[in-house]
Amino acid sequence: MKKIYFCLPAILTGVLQLSAQDIITKCNGEEIAAKVAEIGDTQIKYRKYENAQGPLYTLPASEVFLIRFEDGTREVVTPLDAPAVSPATAAETTGTESSTTAPAAANENYAQINRSVKRTKEPLRDKHFYIGPRAEFGYAAITSKSGNISGPVCSAGVIAEYMFDKMSPHGAGAGISYDMYMFEEDFDLNCMNIDLYYVYRPRGRWNCFAGFKFGIPVTAVGIEMGAGWATRHFDLGAAIFMNFNSTLDISESNRMVGVKLRIAYRF
Repeated sequence: MKKIYFCLPAILTGVLQLSAQDIITKCNGEEIAAKVAEIGDTQIKYRKYENAQGPLYTLPASEVFLIRFEDGTREVVTPLDAPAVSPATAAETTGTESSTTAPAAANENYAQINRSVKRTKEPLRDKHFYIGPRAEFGYAAITSKSGNISGPVCSAGVIAEYMFDKMSPHGAGAGISYDMYMFEEDFDLNCMNIDLYYVYRPRGRWNCFAGFKFGIPVTAVGIEMGAGWATRHFDLGAAIFMNFNSTLDISESNRMVGVKLRIAYRF
């Protein structure tokens, strides 16, 4: 019975030490059970939890991602999007002795985290301004009081886009093209067309746009919107458009509606 009484304090001490541990999570994913003694700007000082009275160890603060304290609180020391530091500098030191403790697997994990952060933070594009050719092929129909006509439509021209920021998906564009309407009836609807539009280009391989169309000299004002697959420079998409108030010989109340395939390359 006396042995139990003598052993009980030792058991309680061990339990308290175990529950009172801090957890240091390094940027490479490694966790260290410790008792943190000091958090500095450049280094973290701690003792190993199984030897609370033992030597003091240090870690570069740049290699420590998170510290979870015994009371449940947490402190982020180095966010994962901070500038990368070579894993070779992650060393635990006691006095004047220093040794690298990160194994090869941890180094690979560290490099993988840095690559993920770099991909997340890299710009969406390499510049703000783009210009290049555009070709469109589609089908359009005109409805009016005197009847309906329809037929293929195609256009060729140039577009220019300005993205507001290299990290932002938002931008504005303008284009000028020559539109040709190949209707069965003998109506000369061919004209120069000017586009002004808003474009949304996120990181994914797609984009969408919406804007206004202005025909010259055939007076027409229209709207257009579409979406498609895209890279940083190449577009392949589809759009719907509608022209209003065209001064054609058919009727003053005509409306043109159409769909088209768009191909563009932006230098």
